[in-house]
Amino acid sequence: MRVLLFNPPGPEGRAFIREGRCTQEAGAWSVLWPPVTLATAAALLREDGHRVRVVDFPAAGLGTADLAQLLLAEPPDVVVWSTGTPTLPFDLDLGAFVRKAAPAAFTAVLGTHVSVQPAEALARAGIDAVLRGEPEGVLKDLCRALERQRADVSPRERQSRVFSGSADSPARGVNDPDSPPDGLASVRGLSWRGGDGSDIRHNPDAEPLPPEGLPAPDWDGLDLKPYRLPLKGRPFLIVAPVRGCPYACSFCTAPLYYGSRLRKRPIDRVVAEIEGNIARFGVREYFIWADTFTADRRYVRAFCDAVLGRRLGITWTCNSRVDTVDRETFALMKQAGLWMVSFGIESGSERVLKACGKNTTVAQAAGAVRTAHDLGIRTAGHFILGLPGETEESMAETLSLALSLPLDVAQFYAAAPFPGTRLYDEAVRNGWLRIDAGTGSPFSQNAAVLDLPDLSAARVDAFRREAYRRFYLRPRAIRRTLSMLEPRAALQAVASARRFLNWI
Repeated sequence: MRVLLFNPPGPEGRAFIREGRCTQEAGAWSVLWPPVTLATAAALLREDGHRVRVVDFPAAGLGTADLAQLLLAEPPDVVVWSTGTPTLPFDLDLGAFVRKAAPAAFTAVLGTHVSVQPAEALARAGIDAVLRGEPEGVLKDLCRALERQRADVSPRERQSRVFSGSADSPARGVNDPDSPPDGLASVRGLSWRGGDGSDIRHNPDAEPLPPEGLPAPDWDGLDLKPYRLPLKGRPFLIVAPVRGCPYACSFCTAPLYYGSRLRKRPIDRVVAEIEGNIARFGVREYFIWADTFTADRRYVRAFCDAVLGRRLGITWTCNSRVDTVDRETFALMKQAGLWMVSFGIESGSERVLKACGKNTTVAQAAGAVRTAHDLGIRTAGHFILGLPGETEESMAETLSLALSLPLDVAQFYAAAPFPGTRLYDEAVRNGWLRIDAGTGSPFSQNAAVLDLPDLSAARVDAFRREAYRRFYLRPRAIRRTLSMLEPRAALQAVASARRFLNWI
């Protein structure tokens, strides 16, 4: 079948990342990530012989008019797109848009929000199904079921079903309303609409893919030129060695997507993937995509040993918890090409850290950042303001911690109660949400939506700006930023800095 996978354009032409737990605007540095989920799904579908096209509309600078043109020029049998909480109404409205341009196509959406609230998506016109949780295996099974189903329908009957499709009912092409027992009902992890559009069905959850069953992303057909490191301007790709997060932070959607069990791909396959990317695309910069890459230090060391043993000559970044690293591991990671590590520090208040289930300490955060810095590794710290229990005093503690550490980069987020998290349940239960929890109103980590008993959302937003000003307008921070800047990225950095200064 012909399958179109895409990351949609953003509202008002803004560029958004919709990748697992990270659903956010490209931000001040205008960095977009290669759509690793879609590329991995493409690899699985191409193994089955499907003709797959992957389009990242924000990266390509394309809009909805370009999407319509593509659908009309190359009518697909299956159309699947990514969604995110910040852009959810816009993303779901694309269902009617896609149905009008490609009435015969079966449509499906993926993402953490729709995984938790699939009926919200299926209530919108033109969306036939939701891929819940880790989507690649579900999509592979869905396309197999649609292929079998289509084979059972005569060409004449298929043609009549195509022309009976409309924007507010499922397509009548590959989406057979009279599915045989082994049809859509057999696809685990799928929520879908029946033939009349009103019968919503939720199949049992799918099992996560085994680590040896996770293929390398297939970047064929994607223009990789837009994916550039901030401040450096070098091309980069994503490599995902592990999936799953064994930790239980109240604010994080990671377990909703990849589960809570750590699944580690065979090291030789990960290294072979990198070698292939070097040979085909000449890319030697990588973002190690994992919820917590350093959760298993023995695996990390084995990865580093393999990179060194194969003399790959790559440089890379990764994220880490502050309690899963040590000097010896960091030294080996640096030797294998690590140049920056991002820490989820979250708060400078022990009380807030405990309340959100982070189960780390301020001392561990300080020790991890300083150890990496002492070894010559650039450091980024990520902080969340407005978590339950937050006060003016605890926000001040967080900012004080950020200013005291040798961080090269700091990000200050607003606590976002994404559906499916304990934070969401707590916010709804206590009436903290400033928006109606049932309307699907978009929210993100860029604007506070929680009015806590001792802290308003407006005050959190104001403090975020203050935190950015006080962190980045210091001479030391300016020197560190400039020290990372490479000439090829100068123009982009100037434009990004101007947007950032206008915002703060």
